[in-house]
Amino acid sequence: ALGEADLALHLVDGSRPLTEADYLTADLVARVGLPAILILNKSDLGLVVPEAELERIGIARRVPFSALCGDGVRQLQEELSRLLETGDLRSNDLPQTTNRRHIRGLRQAETELAGSERALRDGLPADFICIGLAGAISELGRITGEDATEDLLSAIFAKFCIGK
Repeated sequence: ALGEADLALHLVDGSRPLTEADYLTADLVARVGLPAILILNKSDLGLVVPEAELERIGIARRVPFSALCGDGVRQLQEELSRLLETGDLRSNDLPQTTNRRHIRGLRQAETELAGSERALRDGLPADFICIGLAGAISELGRITGEDATEDLLSAIFAKFCIGK
């Protein structure tokens, strides 16, 4: 998961000394090379982690935080904004979607493309390769509206009130 992430939020209990697991996690984040923010939770109980331990963990961006009281939310937002502004986040720049129909369509398009790839790898005629490509184009067209089938239009009109 870290390999696919843009940022690591490393949450530790700031009301007690760091554990070996805290150090191991920080080492893993460092090996992957992600920008990271160390979130020192339970700041409402008083932070007792010595500065030397914080230095050893190696995460420069630190946010005192209290999940119980909600303290530190604004500071965390500011740190995230700074990372975005400086370009330190290594985003994969892929668009994100939360629409279930779009997700299903993208997965189906991926399956269609995989079929074309297999046909190409197996040396099948171009007709077989084109079957998957056409299926992927059709799926993507349903998402973009360029291939609006009757079922798709019915689904859209059922979900949304569109005035005439």
